[in-house]
Amino acid sequence: MGRQLWLIGCLLFIGISWGVVPSLARLATSEGADTLNATFLQSLAGGLVLLALTLVRGKRLHLTWRHMWFYTVCGFTGTTIPTAIIFAASPEVGAGMIAIVIALAPILTYFGALVLGFEPHSFWRLAGIVLGFAAVFLIVLPDLEVGLKSLTAWLLISLFIPTCYAIESLIIALRRPPEGDAMMLVAGMLLSSALVLLPVVLLGGAADELVPGWDTASVAVGSIAIINVTAYVIFLYLISAAGPIFATFAGYLNMVSGVFWGIVLWQESHSPWVWGAVVLLVVAMYLVTERRTAKT
Repeated sequence: MGRQLWLIGCLLFIGISWGVVPSLARLATSEGADTLNATFLQSLAGGLVLLALTLVRGKRLHLTWRHMWFYTVCGFTGTTIPTAIIFAASPEVGAGMIAIVIALAPILTYFGALVLGFEPHSFWRLAGIVLGFAAVFLIVLPDLEVGLKSLTAWLLISLFIPTCYAIESLIIALRRPPEGDAMMLVAGMLLSSALVLLPVVLLGGAADELVPGWDTASVAVGSIAIINVTAYVIFLYLISAAGPIFATFAGYLNMVSGVFWGIVLWQESHSPWVWGAVVLLVVAMYLVTERRTAKT
């Protein structure tokens, strides 16, 4: 019983902490943080911490051409683009909406795997994909009825977040180097993302803003880096200790807690259309991530 409570506590920590990230991103941007600078600092801090943990564990960062390609591509698709959009879009569409949109990632991942032909067809998982796209339709439809607004444009842009996460997952499944564990590989991805962004932020004339202070924006960005690293390490532990199926429940909690934090911290409200989309997404995530053995 004690072990079960511990594992549930770890799961709740992941869901609650990762769920607050969109709200912290909204806070950082609202307080004047530059989108690219915030993305760079978050990547650099997270990468250095994971690199330190990798070295402490007696492992090393592999630097072959194959690894460097993997770090760069996955860092760009899994960190640089989605993180920058989260910082930029969260003040426009709301933290809760970002959390809802991110929940599309496993659905889009299976869709991509199906298109590429390395996942078997499953009626239930195909139904999950259909429900996932129906959820997107419910979110965007109200604004489309009255014409394309800024909110709708940002919602469409935010769809690149789960799309990039799905692309990253597919690249990991197809091209992951056999040498190196997950923590080491993610350290390389984050550091690669920071390295790619460094000349961009320097050429943008914001070099003086790269040294974080104790203002609200810097604390928010630093908190995101700490949460991402801590939650990721615990997530890896959960996969090994309780199995990947149990760990996938973090996705449900991330969405629910993200909406909750948006309501509590930002007084966000959602239309019946959005709540309907949340219900559809929960069912879609279940069908796609849990019905792995379903027969067509």
